[in-house]
Amino acid sequence: MQNFLLNGDFENEFHRWRGTDELHMADGWTPWWVGQTGDDPTWKNRRPEYKRATLIVDPHRVRSGESAQQYFSFWGTHKAGLWQQVVVMPGSLLSFKAWGHAWSSEADRPRPSQNPTNVHMRIGIDPLGGADPMSTSIIWSREQNAIDEWRLFSVEAQAHTDIVTVFIKSAPEWPKKHQDIYWDEASLEVLQEGPEDAPTAGGDRQTRFEITPAAPPPGMETIVRVLSPIGHVYISLIVRGPGQEALPVTGPTVGREGEERVWEYRFRPETAGPHTLVFGSDRGSRIICWTRLMVGAELPEPDEEAEPAPPAESAPVPAPTGRGAPRVPYGRTYVLLPPTANSAWAEAAMRGGFDARRTVGFSADDAGIGDLNERRVIAVNPHHWVNELTAAWFDEHYPGVKFHSLIVDTPQKLARALRNWKD
Repeated sequence: MQNFLLNGDFENEFHRWRGTDELHMADGWTPWWVGQTGDDPTWKNRRPEYKRATLIVDPHRVRSGESAQQYFSFWGTHKAGLWQQVVVMPGSLLSFKAWGHAWSSEADRPRPSQNPTNVHMRIGIDPLGGADPMSTSIIWSREQNAIDEWRLFSVEAQAHTDIVTVFIKSAPEWPKKHQDIYWDEASLEVLQEGPEDAPTAGGDRQTRFEITPAAPPPGMETIVRVLSPIGHVYISLIVRGPGQEALPVTGPTVGREGEERVWEYRFRPETAGPHTLVFGSDRGSRIICWTRLMVGAELPEPDEEAEPAPPAESAPVPAPTGRGAPRVPYGRTYVLLPPTANSAWAEAAMRGGFDARRTVGFSADDAGIGDLNERRVIAVNPHHWVNELTAAWFDEHYPGVKFHSLIVDTPQKLARALRNWKD
């Protein structure tokens, strides 16, 4: 199954969270803690220090790979952990798992822990996508006191919105000299998908995407501009491929257009299929807004064995008598798909044009030919042709065609646009 978490294995880079030396976080994760009140003794509810646990320091503190996330409160207790927001389909049944263990000891030797306290470790899912670890909407796993050994934590929940939040938590009862918590191998998997008509974008409505091209083929440089009147900070763009793999992104170039701030990024999709773009803060752990981008099939290679086109000065060959004229006069609307479209786009075009009985195909010549009362062409993403398809092309080769362009970035949007199209 695909892991929807960003850096769930804690192997990618660590960074100083918001520039704080004591908070070294794995990319994709945000720390949280409950602060002290005026009535708390000095040892209670301390803010932990976060750091990277490595094989070099102690192989026992890493379950797999080369690193894990560690946090600790020296001679103190804490209510703390980490969290990450994730884009999912509403209604999906989710499974969140993570491995954790603790070192709670009054002695310096790494194991066994001497006179440990109960550290109350657990993980949870907020199906509403909130960022409050105290929220009553969080569905928690059972607690475990994983002293000196790795234990698996697991919880399931059904997403209520397009964003959910996973939480990791510990809460030691009593202060110890060493109060260290370790987490590794976290995953969020979809056990059952939500409905097919799930949203294709979400988040802050004041922040929006401009993507060029709107549905690129694999390998094409894609420009993503994010515009907002809000001065977002600690921001980045995360691009996930069809298998939830993170793609390299360059940028941002920062500018302004009127009252809006503009962040410009660039990336190259590697494979065809749906990609998820998340504009967020804190290395992708906090989602501001998101959208889906459909990457089309690769452009076809030229057919070297194909018969060359006749010279421009050649006289046109008249069609044989009785061919090309309709049996009875009628008008036709042709939904013309680009070379980059795959079967999902074809099915969406059929669904969207079914009630109006439109013709769906891939040939510009088929779309333009015919001695008909009216010929209309709805060209889907005409910029995806090797030479961009335009009204001028039809004026030259098939005069009288009424040309319309339709720019959409997912098959779902295509079906919706065609259902609402008025011929």
